Amino acid sequence: MHILAMAQQLLADLPADTDEGELLSQTDRFNEFLYWFTVMGTPSASEPWGFQLDGHHLIINYFVLGDQVVMAPTFMGAEPPVAPSGTYQGVSVLQTEQDQGLAMINALTADQQKTAIINANKTGDDLKAGAYSDNTVLAYAGIKGDALTADQQTQLLNLIAIWVGNMDDGHAKIKMEEVKSHIADTYFAWVGGTGADAVFYYRIQSPVIVIEFDHELPGPLGQNQTYASKVPTRRHIHTIVRTPNGNDYGKDLLRQHYLTHPHGTTTPATTSTATPVATTSGSRGMPALASAAAVAAFGLLPPRYWNGAAVSAAPMATAPLVYDADGEVAWDAIWGHDDASQPFCDLALAGGPPHRGILLESVDPAEVLAEPDGYARVIHELARGLRMVTGLDAVTDASPGWIGLICTDEAMAAWLLRAILVENVVVRRG
Repeated sequence: MHILAMAQQLLADLPADTDEGELLSQTDRFNEFLYWFTVMGTPSASEPWGFQLDGHHLIINYFVLGDQVVMAPTFMGAEPPVAPSGTYQGVSVLQTEQDQGLAMINALTADQQKTAIINANKTGDDLKAGAYSDNTVLAYAGIKGDALTADQQTQLLNLIAIWVGNMDDGHAKIKMEEVKSHIADTYFAWVGGTGADAVFYYRIQSPVIVIEFDHELPGPLGQNQTYASKVPTRRHIHTIVRTPNGNDYGKDLLRQHYLTHPHGTTTPATTSTATPVATTSGSRGMPALASAAAVAAFGLLPPRYWNGAAVSAAPMATAPLVYDADGEVAWDAIWGHDDASQPFCDLALAGGPPHRGILLESVDPAEVLAEPDGYARVIHELARGLRMVTGLDAVTDASPGWIGLICTDEAMAAWLLRAILVENVVVRRG
């Protein structure tokens, strides 16, 4: 499959956003055109480069090095997955992945299902490797491949091939050979029922691939009373495909390239293959180009991280408050107080989980008018903290909920804009 054909196949997800927007009468927020395409590096036949397609229910990270590619992380979702009306009525996505997953669990014997089903009750969202979970150690669960019959192993491989088949045909073939070589160590786990209309979650996990499919609680579409629900339904699906043990975003491939093709004085990020680590990141269920090694490869992290130094994936809000002698918060001593190499801005560029929630929206002006003194105290403290951390003067904006920094020159302003984009938009877009 040519890369353009692959894109056309995956872009079938996009009309679902238009349908969601039409059902909510909010096509300004949800439509097939609210997606961003970013090229990182210079497209080359020999040097590393990549691209990212990024939006609400489709995010593709694609790394290229010569004739080798890594298409991970890839997030695909839909709400609703089958358009009931509107411009794209009848268009459906993720139905094969759903139906063949259900067929897989029902191909197991009753005893095998007892092992595969880790929870028969599905009460919430179960996706583990999708959002704000860099370097997650994801424990194996479910039934192991060596406990399956030959026919069952073939059926599991065919299910995996549906997901891997989104790649170019040649690369998909190579990837499936890698997957097949680990079939005995591949786990299939299940949450939920097994009936024809069941709502469920399944995970396929091996040393070389992690796949998750999840029927989820209502997202924005839940604002429409027709689709409101307090339990997961088939009307909202999130999925993720990852490359565990160090090669998400092509990190390990890039490391190997740098080992044989030195670039300047920096050294590549090191990775580990000793544990079942699914390196993940991104916004709520949506991976983005935010892992330390991947971002460093394209020059977004400070050079000191280019040798593989760990960057905390913890939310910045988890840092304990530190107070000065006068009892005021010492903002400049909180981030990096126990590790001088990880101050505030570096953590932000690393794409840590959000510390202000999923959607970064301006404050309701009515709230400001209702408590002007309290708002003034908040703005004063924010300005004080920003001045302490950055050394720059902070200014308030006429619009409630916003604050600005006075940069010393255009280059600094450009850097700050990029940092804000990475942390607040690329990493957190939901």
